[in-house]
Amino acid sequence: MKHQVVIWGSDNYNTLGLLRSLACEDLDILVLINGGKHGVVSASRYCTRIKVVKSNTEAIDFLLATYPECSESDRRAVLLPGGDSYSIACARHFELLHKRFHLMCTEDPEVVIRVTDKSEMAKEAEKAGLLVPLSQRYVVDKTTVDVPFPIIMKHIERKGRVEFKTKVIKTAEELEHFKKYLNHDNTYLVQQYIPKSHDIVVYGCRLPDGEVKLAGHHTLERWSDDGGGSYGHLSPEIPEYLQPEALARFLSNVDYHGLFSAEYGFYNGKAYFYEVNFRNDGFCHLTLQAGANLPLLWVQSCLSLPVTAPAKMTKPVVGMNEVYDIINVFRGNISYKRYRKDLKEAGAFHFFDAKDPKPYKNMHRRMIWEIPMRAILKAFRPKIVWLLAKFKL
Repeated sequence: MKHQVVIWGSDNYNTLGLLRSLACEDLDILVLINGGKHGVVSASRYCTRIKVVKSNTEAIDFLLATYPECSESDRRAVLLPGGDSYSIACARHFELLHKRFHLMCTEDPEVVIRVTDKSEMAKEAEKAGLLVPLSQRYVVDKTTVDVPFPIIMKHIERKGRVEFKTKVIKTAEELEHFKKYLNHDNTYLVQQYIPKSHDIVVYGCRLPDGEVKLAGHHTLERWSDDGGGSYGHLSPEIPEYLQPEALARFLSNVDYHGLFSAEYGFYNGKAYFYEVNFRNDGFCHLTLQAGANLPLLWVQSCLSLPVTAPAKMTKPVVGMNEVYDIINVFRGNISYKRYRKDLKEAGAFHFFDAKDPKPYKNMHRRMIWEIPMRAILKAFRPKIVWLLAKFKL
């Protein structure tokens, strides 16, 4: 009988990375897709078992009906969430799930729910010794912004459609003008904007015994309109400015076990902590192409299997989103000559894999219409969401 693993997420490169990371092991892998097939992980040659659901509620019902409780720890399935909403759903249904699955969660599931609130996370991070920008909670027309401008705004609690992923606001006057597009039922995090030279992601895993493994660090020097980093450098080193001891202390304080990614902004020789994602990171298969395999390490550790998965990247690699990074040429951020040079030097990709070509082929086919559509949506999204809400659509 093969050990069972469930990968739960959207049909995107996050779940694709998880599947490719585990495909080298003899596992019974089910891909549980929320929302429908989009030709990414569902098109992978490694996707042999798939279940499509419409909502988190339907997914939880399916998991409870399909996977029985098991008293033997090494016979339980491993459940891997590929997004924040799936991670939170696991925590909210912890009592129903934890006797069926190995979960990536805090010892007390209420803690991960609490610290997913970015303002609570900032407090815990500061307590652990991480360098955190000044931040506060913000509700439209109820809160005064005490953080010095410029600021960056993110969602904490949201109802309805999301107006933006992050929004930089330079002055109090600009915030006053932009307020009309904000949802008065939402709660936002307002954080001091750091004039960073680049972002940094540290991908890691806190094992069941509490040991923290870090694959290395990944600079994010360009971004695409899907909200993800589209160009950067991966390296096995963990520089001291990333405060790895404080990061380990933060994870210990909240008692989280599982895959995670920590995000920083680099400015003037310092790394300012933004947040930890308590789940698999979308860049996991970039680190896989650089020699690390943390998803497999987590699965092997949970199931008491011989640990063969490498925890650390073995070489520096240029990482690139070979589908979406081209938007930086259209926006004038880089020349086409620079884009071609970077693409030639890249050794880790979001979709391309010579052994598993179909996801890339599907995404490459969609570039023609999807890139301009994303550019339009990014530019006008706050106004579109505001209009839809105004007309109750």
